Amino acid sequence: MIEIFSKPWILKLRRAPLDLPILVFLGAFVLSFLASADRPASFFGISGQWEKGLLALLILLSWYIFLTQYAKARAVLLVGITILATLGILLLSEFSLSSWRESWSVVFGTLFSSIKQFFLGSGPGTLSGERFPWMAETLATTGAVGLLAYLFLFLAAGVLALHLFRKTKGAHGSSLFFIAWLLMLWLFFFVPFSPLVAVLFWTLLAAEGVPFSTQRLFLKLEHFFAKLVFSGVALAFFGTVVAAAFILAWGEISFMRNNVETAASINPWMPEYQIASSQKFLVQLQEEIKKPVLRQDAELLSLNLRQALFYGKRAVELSPARSSAWKQLGDIYKEMGEVQGALGWAVKAFEEAVWLEPKNPDYRADLGTLYAKQGKIADARSQLELALLLDSNHKEARKQLALLLEQEGNKERAYEMMRETTLLFPEDEDLLFQLGRMEYNRGNTKGSIELFERVIGFSELNSNARYALALALEKEGRREEALYHFKKVLLLNPDNKDVRKKIEILEQ
Repeated sequence: MIEIFSKPWILKLRRAPLDLPILVFLGAFVLSFLASADRPASFFGISGQWEKGLLALLILLSWYIFLTQYAKARAVLLVGITILATLGILLLSEFSLSSWRESWSVVFGTLFSSIKQFFLGSGPGTLSGERFPWMAETLATTGAVGLLAYLFLFLAAGVLALHLFRKTKGAHGSSLFFIAWLLMLWLFFFVPFSPLVAVLFWTLLAAEGVPFSTQRLFLKLEHFFAKLVFSGVALAFFGTVVAAAFILAWGEISFMRNNVETAASINPWMPEYQIASSQKFLVQLQEEIKKPVLRQDAELLSLNLRQALFYGKRAVELSPARSSAWKQLGDIYKEMGEVQGALGWAVKAFEEAVWLEPKNPDYRADLGTLYAKQGKIADARSQLELALLLDSNHKEARKQLALLLEQEGNKERAYEMMRETTLLFPEDEDLLFQLGRMEYNRGNTKGSIELFERVIGFSELNSNARYALALALEKEGRREEALYHFKKVLLLNPDNKDVRKKIEILEQ
């Protein structure tokens, strides 16, 4: 070790013509990453789409450096350009003009939300959901600066490909370079960015640069301290990249195997893993709540609630600009029922989700429902109507608006809306129950009995529907049937004094 540090260090690297454009391109991505409100996603990428994050760019940049430093022109030509020319053509099958057009409304909504978003975007790899064309995603996630950096890199690569084509007078190999560049330019405008596209793109850049690369002095270090600092910086950088890549890969493998908690512990910086873990415990909580009171495990309820809340809060802390994280947190607070302050926290969470994604009808319907519980009728109506403007057949918005109309005294309009919604969703238990309740209140007892029986047919443990059915049967004079269903309700809710009293009266 002492002998190594006593000798001068002379580092020579092969410089390629595209090194400067790539450096500019990297600078634009780093700026966008630093300005992002969702840095975990900006660094690691979104689960299943890791190739769009800053970490993937650093890995691909390492691949580019490896090829330009060690690969020979013929090897790169054979391995890189042939793959580009063959597999690249296959990628054209992913072209879809309709999806290309639809993407731009989302892109422009993101782009023009603020000046920072316009210039630097939301951060590399932060656009979730459907797959967007490469150019559209670049504009949304890295803004105008990132798009210009990409176009500059494409232009430089095109000029280099054309120069090589003219220099070799259209030789077979250089023709493939130029064809591959044209193909990649086509992909940029119309095809989503993917791991295959990413590897092909950086292989193309390296393949173009190898024939023109020259070895030059990069760094000369003679002093011990300078060598030590350089070694530390290099080890820290490459060690971080390798460790992060390992964590990303291990977490993704666990996540794909549905081991969401394991994935969240391996990579605690990936918000998707936190959201998925929170959803898992929330589902378990909801399943336990559906059980009859005597069969519920209080300790398990508490554990599921604590874990769901822990992962939900963690997701929001990691990505406060992600609407799905706020939605998940809001769902947890909704399940907390009568806990003091839970309703207010749920409202705040959904307000954040709506602010981040104003065109999501699900979020507006949930927020409207919560406003109604708070007694904010005007705000509730506004959110529910906006949800219906976004989706005229939105089940929850239609149901809640019908209940709101009923609460305001407009019972006929409420009944008509509930009936229409039930026709749209004929197997929804709660819609059938609400319509049955309205039929009962309108005096149509026979109609309500039919609806309550349909609900019980879907779920025998629905004590509310069975209790309502028993009341309707009692009103129709069918005492024996009513008694049977009241006893069933008592089995599900043994502490219900009203049901016991009903049974005593009917047994007399």
